[in-house]
Amino acid sequence: MRFLALAAVPVLFLLTGSVLPRPAVNDTLAHGFAYAVLASLSLFGFGPRRGGWACLGLFLLGLAVEVIQDLYAPGHGAAWNDVVANAGGIATGIALAGLIDRGRALRRRVSGQA
Repeated sequence: MRFLALAAVPVLFLLTGSVLPRPAVNDTLAHGFAYAVLASLSLFGFGPRRGGWACLGLFLLGLAVEVIQDLYAPGHGAAWNDVVANAGGIATGIALAGLIDRGRALRRRVSGQA
């Protein structure tokens, strides 16, 4: 079920413009934001080890989406800046998850719960 949720955003990116309307925001920002959210949720949902593998899977899935768009999606082409935005979003999500996790650990230590 969790992997189905991870696949939802790339599928939406495939359908955008042909079936779904284009968003009003910059496409590169949309890619980066979506993948940042997915990466951080993957790390919190799966834990560090499996979440790291999920983040790698997200990158490969985003790469596959660009190749599929180039080959099969009408009105779409492979946009390599989207691949870079996906990778940047994943890195941002990993960093954000790490910061949140460190903040939680620090709060537990300060309150004496560690």
